[in-house]
Amino acid sequence: TMRSTIQSVLIVENDGPTRELYSREIKREYRVFAYAGERGVLDLLLRQNISAIVLEPSWPNGRGWDLLAAIRRAPAGRGIPLILCSTLDARACGMRLGASAYLVKPVQAAEVVDTVKSLLGLP
Repeated sequence: TMRSTIQSVLIVENDGPTRELYSREIKREYRVFAYAGERGVLDLLLRQNISAIVLEPSWPNGRGWDLLAAIRRAPAGRGIPLILCSTLDARACGMRLGASAYLVKPVQAAEVVDTVKSLLGLP
């Protein structure tokens, strides 16, 4: 049976070209919300039914990690599969903070899409 609702993926990535690349690829199969920073992200989780989150946590001053922790504390963000795509290999830290998957850049956009699909249990 066809799903009547297209699932939504939130991308939080401070690098413009990377954000564009992920968005373009993920948009083929999902609705995409793309943010350059934390502003508006928690609000979006309350307003939209987000199926998965792709996040680059390594921003200046540790704010990306703070956002990850805030998403996991928020009731709306607690159960959402969360993929970290990072230049830093901080897998242990990411998993401890509640990441569902951890990809170390450079990451092909197709790999990000495959990871989203596998976390959502789609073929």
